[in-house]
Amino acid sequence: SVMSLTTPDGRERTYRLFVPSGGFGIAPLLVALHGGLGSGQQFESNSGFDGLATSNRFLVAYPDGIGRTPSGGLRTWNGGGCCGQAAAQQVDDVSFVRAVVRDVSASYAIDPNRIYLTGHSNGAIMAIRLGCEAAQEFAAVFPAVAKDARAALVPFLLEGVGGAPETARAITDMVVRGAGAIGATAAYGLALAAIAGLGRSRRRRRPCPS
Repeated sequence: SVMSLTTPDGRERTYRLFVPSGGFGIAPLLVALHGGLGSGQQFESNSGFDGLATSNRFLVAYPDGIGRTPSGGLRTWNGGGCCGQAAAQQVDDVSFVRAVVRDVSASYAIDPNRIYLTGHSNGAIMAIRLGCEAAQEFAAVFPAVAKDARAALVPFLLEGVGGAPETARAITDMVVRGAGAIGATAAYGLALAAIAGLGRSRRRRRPCPS
């Protein structure tokens, strides 16, 4: 279903929400951020998360970035120094994603200790920014980046955010690098493993810059 809300900067924003059919108790929530020029609908269609959420009983929110065209196409996120219209307009995407979490939690029994965040490409950059500026919202952050990303990419992106993080605590993050869709699929599977409590993947604590 498509949901809408008004953000603190006065914008009408949308996100898609998948809720598995049948009853469930307190459930985890995965927030999934599409890549640059994508959309929540596109990410829902090609990520495979809905099927995984049905099998493992968690909810998935697919927020929409800011569109470049009048119809809302070519959507991007303001990851700090990137990308597109979202960065050029200094859109407050941090507040938007936090509002999505609050909106879903107000309607469903979400476990506040099992809210996870993943993103692909520009969505990964946005996920890293949220990991620094809204770390208290998420149990873990799983950015999926391109195969040519270097080990220094994440510190570079963190420095590009600028300003002091909202919280000084470290977050658990895992950077997944791979070739195109294969790398993205790996990120999705690893995020699912963490949600299901079955993760055996490489994880580390990364402090945000002050």
